[in-house]
Amino acid sequence: DLPISGALITVWNEAKDRKETVYSALDGTYAIRSGFKGKLTVRARYHRLEDVSKPLLSQDDAPVKLDFQMTRSEERRV
Repeated sequence: DLPISGALITVWNEAKDRKETVYSALDGTYAIRSGFKGKLTVRARYHRLEDVSKPLLSQDDAPVKLDFQMTRSEERRV
């Protein structure tokens, strides 16, 4: 699998009324430094690939590593 440069990585707070988004770097890495705590959702999004979401339980400021495997989306033809 190749790293994806420019993917949108978004983290939502537990209430899902606030979010923070960053782009992945040339090597596919990303970092979000968020003050959100509790049960969070992290999503990876990129053009023509299926979105991937993962839950994350954040209780402190400890770094967490989440990797995403993305697959091509099946575009509907009309």
